Amino acid sequence: MRREVTSSSKTSAEKSRSILRHDLRTFFNVIIGYCEMCIEEISESEGDSGRLSTFEDLLAVIRVLLREMEYALESATLESDELFRNEISGWLKRTLLPAIQKIVLEKEQRLSSLVVDSNLRNLDDAFKRLIQKCLNPFADSRFFSRPEFVSFKSGTNADSIGHVLVIDDQADNLVLIKHRLEKLGLSVEATTSAVSALESLSVNDFDAILVDLNMPEMSGLDFLKEMKSRNLLSEIPTLVVTASDERDQISECISLGVVDFLPKPFDNSIFM
Repeated sequence: MRREVTSSSKTSAEKSRSILRHDLRTFFNVIIGYCEMCIEEISESEGDSGRLSTFEDLLAVIRVLLREMEYALESATLESDELFRNEISGWLKRTLLPAIQKIVLEKEQRLSSLVVDSNLRNLDDAFKRLIQKCLNPFADSRFFSRPEFVSFKSGTNADSIGHVLVIDDQADNLVLIKHRLEKLGLSVEATTSAVSALESLSVNDFDAILVDLNMPEMSGLDFLKEMKSRNLLSEIPTLVVTASDERDQISECISLGVVDFLPKPFDNSIFM
């Protein structure tokens, strides 16, 4: 009986760790993505070298913190869910939270308050959500991300080399993926709703699909199953985009017929 209780406690702790890792990776992915977009925008316009170095330094520090976060989660106590939550909550508030607040303060000191653009505003919002997550690590992250139905398409482009459907319940992720794909010459239709995506599949032709796994209303896995039932998975190359590390989910996706996985945070080389 003692062994069963211990096993159950460890399983609960592992589940909490998996969910928290997914959420934190998602927040880091958005911050990294908007940093990269700011760097790209400044570089292409041959803008202020001081602003460029600020974002480059910011990106480097964020990547270090991402690795430290992964290590902290991997090495945390898993004897029980309560011990894990207490240990990680303490680490987030003592270590990650002050580091993020310091980064935000240094960024504000180095950047002119007169220069404001959409990428910078989005980056600031992403930092605020990560700070909220550090303060309330086991609250539902959808509360911080304000999930609302969002759908948008690329402008008309006769030179497009392909048409891609992207589904992710977080609008920031859609913006980042759409930006990268358009840089490759692809046109993109993006939506936060898997149900809406299925409707679009009924009336539009797509050359590829990218779908997130963890979504409300209809999960990415349920979306894939519906595609399978319509014989669409064999016709349209479909990739799963996820910050999850749950092997059972990944195995099931493979068995359904997805062609690959894109992990969050994204590595830009994946899109090249």
